[in-house]
Amino acid sequence: MSENDLAEETKREIKAVASAPIVFGIALVVIIAAVWGFMHWSYRSVLAGKDTHIASLERRLADYRSALGGASPDEARRRIEALQNEVRTLQVQLKPRSLTPSQRQSLTDRSRRPVGVATRPLTIVVEQKCNDCAALGDAFAEAFRAGDNWSVTIQTAGQLEQRPRTGLGIRIPEPTRPSADAEVLRQALRLAGIAFTMMEGPPGSGVELVIAERAP
Repeated sequence: MSENDLAEETKREIKAVASAPIVFGIALVVIIAAVWGFMHWSYRSVLAGKDTHIASLERRLADYRSALGGASPDEARRRIEALQNEVRTLQVQLKPRSLTPSQRQSLTDRSRRPVGVATRPLTIVVEQKCNDCAALGDAFAEAFRAGDNWSVTIQTAGQLEQRPRTGLGIRIPEPTRPSADAEVLRQALRLAGIAFTMMEGPPGSGVELVIAERAP
């Protein structure tokens, strides 16, 4: 279409609108109303979706606060960490301790007494309220009695005033100045790869191997 034709067509449309202004006005109003209605419906759907999402988040937040008793995020983190520590402690305590065959042999070999040396006295003190202390005490006694290296006595303790941090301790009067027998026991445990704690016992007491419930 040429420019002249386009100009003539535009003039004809203007004359048509001028000859029927009411019809044109109604059509224009209908178009505007339709566009506004569509936009209003679209935005209302979007806003309704956002309101639903916000309400869901508010419910989740309320449930979270209710479950934690209104605790702050820091308090909630501390509570969760405390629960995790309790779980780890329970897992440690429920898993029984034992000596491997190589540890038993190492304890026996490292405790061998020289010819002419008397059998060493050793008291194994076992905590009573402990799920694996008695069995572990028997295992140690068997390893130390082998070869007649130690004369072992097992005692049960209902309440320990001093508990070894590792669950196993050597208790002697002067931990910083162990006797010859205590040093043999210390080296035997160390070379067998068994963790223990040095503990101070009453004056005049002998060498004691204390077996207690493990700390977390």
